[in-house]
Amino acid sequence: MNIDHLKSFFMVAKVGNFTKAARELFLTQPAVSQHIHALEHFYDTVLFDRTGKKIMLTRKGEMLFEQTEELLMKFKEVDAIFQGMNNMSRGRLDIALSAVVGTYLLPGVIGRFNAAYPDIELELRAGNTHQVTLMVLEGQVDLGFAAGPATQYPEVETVLIHREKMIAVVSYGNPLALKKEVAIEDLRRTPFITREQGTQTRQSVRNWLAKSRGDNKFLKFIELENVETAKRIVEEGFGITVIPETAIKREIEAKRLARVNLEGFDEEALFYLLSHKARKLSVAAKAFLAMQTDNFLCSDNLNG
Repeated sequence: MNIDHLKSFFMVAKVGNFTKAARELFLTQPAVSQHIHALEHFYDTVLFDRTGKKIMLTRKGEMLFEQTEELLMKFKEVDAIFQGMNNMSRGRLDIALSAVVGTYLLPGVIGRFNAAYPDIELELRAGNTHQVTLMVLEGQVDLGFAAGPATQYPEVETVLIHREKMIAVVSYGNPLALKKEVAIEDLRRTPFITREQGTQTRQSVRNWLAKSRGDNKFLKFIELENVETAKRIVEEGFGITVIPETAIKREIEAKRLARVNLEGFDEEALFYLLSHKARKLSVAAKAFLAMQTDNFLCSDNLNG
């Protein structure tokens, strides 16, 4: 049995297509087919049902797929350990980042890490908090940085690394910014720009509405997936939004946006480091964490 044969089998089972699997593995389609045939010969069984239009796993194929997923994850960990032992002269580090972390909190650390270890391939993947958590859970990345603890997944280790205020903003010069306190009733003609489901921004708005005493049934919500888009729209005088203070600091200083004191709004943005409890951190991952300890208010938690 050959590890490359298992990799080909796993990718075909995952994408359901020999050609797509070959592209993902940077192999030719005949090479992938040969790997599958070699595995089937080795185990004296049929792993895929090829009779229909779609390739399906047989029962024995399903059993092998379950074992192969765990085996390849272990193989990747072993490979990463030995790469890291080579004085960081080669290797790869996969990191998943939520929008605020990736845009405002970690760029400086990423730049310093690349300068210090130019031969370490750094792969960055973006997603909201839920997506980042799933990438860590499924072993797609070594580390995740997101705006919420993965309490629903006991396999994921979560460490609080940074916290700051969530603030509400409108365009500079908006009459709402002149009010000492803005009640829900003051927002009858102001759309609320919010992020998509699975983001901390969305959750903070829901928390505020849940404890608010005013009638909020008339509020109009507009959902956006990009934090920069939300800021630009509000800058142009359309609506109100809430956002972590770090992400809005420049616009407030430049007088493009103005802070609004929403009645009863006292939400915090909490940012976490996510890692899989069953995976040992590579040397590259540990080096990245060590480099960014000065970047966060709760950096002592990284050593806890």
